[in-house]
Amino acid sequence: MKEKIDSVDGVRGVACLMVLLSHLSLIFFPYVYTGRISEQHSQVEYYIYHSPFAFFYSGTAAVFIFFVLSGYILSFACCRNGDILNNCLKMTMSRYPRLMLPTLGSVLLCYFVMIATPDGFNTLSWIGGVLDVKGHDLPGAIYNGLVSAVLFCDRSYNIIIWTMQVEFFGSLIVFCMTPLIVKVKYKEVVLFTGALLMFCISPDKIGASYACFLIGSAIYHAEIKPSKLTGYLALIAGLYFAGFHNKSNSYSIIYELMSFKAPGGKSNPYYLSNMISGVLIVFAVVKSGVAQCTVTNRVSLYLGKVSYSAYLIQIPVFYVMTQVGFDLFKSLGLSYEYSAIFTSLVTISSVYMISTLFYIYVDKKSIKISKLSHKLIAA
Repeated sequence: MKEKIDSVDGVRGVACLMVLLSHLSLIFFPYVYTGRISEQHSQVEYYIYHSPFAFFYSGTAAVFIFFVLSGYILSFACCRNGDILNNCLKMTMSRYPRLMLPTLGSVLLCYFVMIATPDGFNTLSWIGGVLDVKGHDLPGAIYNGLVSAVLFCDRSYNIIIWTMQVEFFGSLIVFCMTPLIVKVKYKEVVLFTGALLMFCISPDKIGASYACFLIGSAIYHAEIKPSKLTGYLALIAGLYFAGFHNKSNSYSIIYELMSFKAPGGKSNPYYLSNMISGVLIVFAVVKSGVAQCTVTNRVSLYLGKVSYSAYLIQIPVFYVMTQVGFDLFKSLGLSYEYSAIFTSLVTISSVYMISTLFYIYVDKKSIKISKLSHKLIAA
């Protein structure tokens, strides 16, 4: 089982890097996301956007990978040692502080950047202005980190923490479902059916997000060992679906296939494709055991260890480093493209350096604090 847990960490690390590349592409090369001619800087962007190989900067697919992995690993944690109900109760008690404390740390970091930089400091695409201090204050930041970010999806201080609400309530779904299906023979069928119903009721980003938790749990409970061939085919298909863009020439056929009316409204092909991608990639790597050299090497495992921290602190780091770095490289006479690329490399390095400190002083401590609630169950 250790190899499977290692592969989960490695996949999470690679997925987090995809998120960083996704947001950097929105900052410097938005055309590869939107397909709008007015945002195109070079012909290379055109080929990337219309190719079937755009998976490497698919932040949406990466987020769905996070959610599928959460469903998988939480199910594993609930079922280990056979004491399912007790495990679920303990994890239910500790889940909120586990998510909230690092979120609070990231929100306070965002607020520090807000007060340390003047309004209008960053004028680049997507991220420009997101950390302007106007309308924000320290009590608001504390409340946001403690309460509203996780419970109410309040992104007013850190725009990427909408996922914290999904992580919290998605976790609760797993903790509730796991004891209920303990005696069910075909647990994966029940869970997959639940995921399908969830997406049909809400065929958009939120429905797909919660469906991923149930599918991740289904992958854990499925007592199958797919062949390597099946795994690699699933991985290739998953990478293809990850590169989906509505106007991309490589996805015109599946765009039509994924556009349909569901009980909850019209489906969103973009989120459906990326959800399928997350499911297939996790299934291929965790269940079939493919690409282990990629996800279990030291680099991937390190990226996985600090992935939660890197995800949370990326915005304040991006806000400062992208503007400072881009201005510096432009002043040295570099072209737009080279300035953007070099700035991205420096920014990613900065994210991981700072996230290592955040992991040591915030994330690891939040794990210890959250486990204090387990004593209430023991008592």
